[in-house]
Amino acid sequence: MTNDAEGSVASLQSHQLGNATNISASDSGVLVSNATKIYGAGSKRCAVLKGLNMSVKNGTMIVLFIYLLPPFLSTVFNATLGHDPTGLKLAIVNDELDPSQGRICSSNTTDCTYSMLSCRYLHYIKDKIIQVPYDNVSEALEAGRNGQVWGVIHFGHNFTEEFEIRQDAGDSATLENIIRSRITVNMDLSNQIIYSSIEKWILEAFEDFYKDFMRSCGHEPEAGFIPLEFLDPIYGQNNTPFTEFMAPALIISLVYFMGVSLTAGVFITEKQQGLLDRNLVAGVQMTEVLMSHLVNHFTAMIGQTALVYLVVLLIFSITCQGNFGLAVFITFLQSFVGMSFSLLIATVCEDEIGALLLSQGSFLPLTVISGFGWPIEGMSFYLRYIAYSSPMTYAVESLRSVFNRGWGIEQTDVYVGILISIAWIFALLSLCELVHLSTAFNNLDREEIKEEDYYLL
Repeated sequence: MTNDAEGSVASLQSHQLGNATNISASDSGVLVSNATKIYGAGSKRCAVLKGLNMSVKNGTMIVLFIYLLPPFLSTVFNATLGHDPTGLKLAIVNDELDPSQGRICSSNTTDCTYSMLSCRYLHYIKDKIIQVPYDNVSEALEAGRNGQVWGVIHFGHNFTEEFEIRQDAGDSATLENIIRSRITVNMDLSNQIIYSSIEKWILEAFEDFYKDFMRSCGHEPEAGFIPLEFLDPIYGQNNTPFTEFMAPALIISLVYFMGVSLTAGVFITEKQQGLLDRNLVAGVQMTEVLMSHLVNHFTAMIGQTALVYLVVLLIFSITCQGNFGLAVFITFLQSFVGMSFSLLIATVCEDEIGALLLSQGSFLPLTVISGFGWPIEGMSFYLRYIAYSSPMTYAVESLRSVFNRGWGIEQTDVYVGILISIAWIFALLSLCELVHLSTAFNNLDREEIKEEDYYLL
C-alpha cells in the first residue's frame, strides 16, 4: 500500500509538472534534468541560479523598483518626520502698546531700562513662531478656537512697572504684584508636538531675555533661576533632533519590510507554477530551496541596504557614533529575519492574497511595538512582554545603541539583539520545514485514502 501511495504522489507531482503555467514543457524538462545532473555536486547552486534567472526575467522596471523603493521611503521618512515645526502663528495681545498704533513694537533698546519689557521679550522668540497682534484677549481666544493661531500670549497694561516692582521687592512682593507681572499664555493642546515646541521656545526666549537684561544692569544673570543645571549629555548632543532617534528603527523596518514583501511573492509564484514541485522531484531538498531564496534575495538586499545608508548618512547627515560595519551586520541579520518570516508565510499560504494579508497585516503592529517612534518604556508593563517578543524590537535597540551611543558588540544591548535575530532566523526556517513536512504527509494520507477507495470499488 505504501508503494502504491508513493506512486500516486509521484503521478500527482508529474501531473503538476505538466500543468504548470508560464513555463513550457521543454523548459521544465531542462530544469529538472539539469537539477538532477548537478544534485550531487551542488543543488543549492542550481536553485540560486534559477532564482537569479527568474529575477532577470521580471524586467528592468521591476528590478529598479526593488532597488529604488527603500531609498525613496527613507527619503520620505527623513524629510517629513522628526523636524521642528515652523510657521506657527501665535496671537500677541500687548496691552502696554497703544491700540491706535496697531499694537506694533518699535522699541529695540538693549540697555538697563525698564521700558517696554514686553516688546523686548518678544524679540527673543524664535522666527519659527509668527507673531500675530490682536487688540484684545477675546478676539485672540476666538482666533484660537477657529484654528487661526496655536496660542495666545497676553501682557497686562502695566507689565513693565509691575515687573520692576517685583524685581525690587524680591521675596516681599505682594501676590497682586506677582499676578500683574506675569505673562499669561493660552495654548491649543490638540497637537501635543506643536504645543511642546511652542512651550519650549517661549521658555527659552524668556531665559535669554532675562539673562541679557540682568547682564545689562550689572547683575549676575544666573541669580534669578532655579538651582538646577543640565550639564553636557552622557550620549548625544544638546537639542538632538528626533530624527536621530528614529533613524535606526527606520533602517530596520525598511529592510524587514522589503524582505517580507519580495520573498513571499516569488516563493508563492514558484508554488503556483509548479517550479517548487519540479525541484523536489529532481531531488532538491526543501532546506536547499529555502536557502536558495535567502541567498538570491540577499543579493538584492545588499544594494537596498547600501542605498538606504547612503540616504540616511550622507544626504540627511545622521551620524553613526559606533562601528559602521557592526551596524551593517545588524541590518543584514534583520533582512534575513524578514525573508525567513516571508518564507514561512509563503509556505502556509497558497495564493498571493493570503500572503499579502498576513505580511502587510503583521508589519504595522510589529513596527509600532518595536519602539519605532516612541520608547518601549512608554508602554504598559504587560505590553512590554509582547513588544520584546517581536522580531524587530531587540534589533532596533541594538542598532540604536550603535548609532546613538557608539557601543560595540561587547555591550549587552548590542549582542543580545544579534543573538535574538539569529535565533529568529533559525526558528522561522525550522517552522517552514515543519509546515512543508506536515503538508506532504497530509497529501500522502489523502492519496492513500483515494487508493483504498479505488480498490474497494
